[in-house]
Amino acid sequence: MAPSYDEMYYYESTSSDISKIRVTVQDVKVNGVTGVAADYVYLEAGVKVDRYYVLNDGVQLNPGHNLISYSSTGAETSTTGGVTSASNHDVELYWEFLEGAEYYELEWCWVDNYDQTAGDIDLSDWDFRHHSTRVRVSNNHYRLPLVYAKGYLVYRVRGVGVFGVGNEDKLRYGAWSYEGNASDKVSNWPDYVEIGYAHEGDDMNWNYQATYAEEGKKKEVVSYHDGTLRGRQTVTRLNSDKHAVIGEQIYDNEGRQALQILPVP
Repeated sequence: MAPSYDEMYYYESTSSDISKIRVTVQDVKVNGVTGVAADYVYLEAGVKVDRYYVLNDGVQLNPGHNLISYSSTGAETSTTGGVTSASNHDVELYWEFLEGAEYYELEWCWVDNYDQTAGDIDLSDWDFRHHSTRVRVSNNHYRLPLVYAKGYLVYRVRGVGVFGVGNEDKLRYGAWSYEGNASDKVSNWPDYVEIGYAHEGDDMNWNYQATYAEEGKKKEVVSYHDGTLRGRQTVTRLNSDKHAVIGEQIYDNEGRQALQILPVP
């Protein structure tokens, strides 16, 4: 290996057997210097390692959840169980780290329960797969806002690794924490959150939209409407921070928009 001069030179190897670096100066050329050249040669070497472990694709993770509540000062409290009041703001889904997993894929699906119990509602693997939302994250936890009507939030997770050095772009998928069956009910799924208190207590008309990006980043927008379905208020939040931006519309007695309040934190 005899590279031409470059102030930053690197050599990439996919071998795991390299234990030392040996550099040999084979030739020195001095151009434009008539006297003795100063000793300005400085060499620094280092190794940057990207290490990959083999993912055991037969291991099933054991996820769980906590309900998160925020105080007016931003302090958090965590509880377990189902959603029973408006004081529950987010649900945090979590799971253990898995050796060899570079990412984790999390899927969740909401099913309403206004008329039936978890043992009565059908939720086959096909239903879950075609009605769920999936994100890929590198952490072992993820939060969802509790902007749902009454029902069940069913979720599952799996690890995702790679096929080793030189094949980093080829993903190796682990087993889902639950695979599902054709005859499943909601109660057959081991991991779900029972939502017994609907968003805003079912007292308002609202619409929720989420736009997702890489690493589970998302923008959430909740729009509130009056009895005539006119838009009254819009709340926007990015899950990368905890700040909400709120806009509002005000109407006159004839139902015409009279004032629009610009979105502010």
